Amino acid sequence: RILELSGFITVQKGGSGGPLIQNTILHTINALFLDAFQMEKISNQELTSARQDIERVVLARVVEKADGAEFDRLRDNIHSANAKLEKNLLATDENIQFHNLLAKATKNHVYVIVMGSIMAVVRELMSRHSPEDDASMSSFQYTEGILKSRHAQEYHEGILNALVERDLPRAIKLMDAHLQEVEERVQLFLK
Repeated sequence: RILELSGFITVQKGGSGGPLIQNTILHTINALFLDAFQMEKISNQELTSARQDIERVVLARVVEKADGAEFDRLRDNIHSANAKLEKNLLATDENIQFHNLLAKATKNHVYVIVMGSIMAVVRELMSRHSPEDDASMSSFQYTEGILKSRHAQEYHEGILNALVERDLPRAIKLMDAHLQEVEERVQLFLK
């Protein structure tokens, strides 16, 4: 009951009549983090700086812990994004999921929760300013979005290749450049 009142779980009647407990911890944390960002308690620069620090640690853990299955999931993500891009569709969801998959590859649930929260803010900012199905989006904006999405994929492919080769310094260098570019893009949205 305490967890339910705190918003960490919800209890619903299950199909067999018994209680069905749903874990809402990640959703609750994401909502709190997003609220803090929207209330300007967290700046874009702070978000990027923290994200760089966290992603560097995540990359180091991926180099230590990841196996072929995690790399296959990352490759599948890149293939899915590229398939969308070939059809001139934005790959925002796949680009965000790439970072969540990196966190999962650490095999540490804390990184999964932290990355999920950060990526929830990034997703909100991207969806607010570049909706994939918004008819009001100009041709120029849409084309720019496709180009940025393709560029993100190039970074993701390079990062994955570096991780597979266990080349942490190269993976970090590519991630830092990628996140700097994302920060600049998000900053345009905040003006």
